Amino acid sequence: MWIAVFFILIANALAVKQNPKVIIVGAGASGIAAASKLIQSGVKNLIILEAEERIGGRVHSIEF
Repeated sequence: MWIAVFFILIANALAVKQNPKVIIVGAGASGIAAASKLIQSGVKNLIILEAEERIGGRVHSIEF
């Protein structure tokens, strides 16, 4: 999984410099899975838009 995230981040950095063909909204589990499948299928010109400063969507831990 983390290897996929690494490659997605690289693809995002490259897509920002170009007009992306695919825009994925959200870097939660579904967004990362979609990006991973697209990259495996040969789509490299994509970008993931995320509102937060981290990936994971609503899946995260909060320490109290």
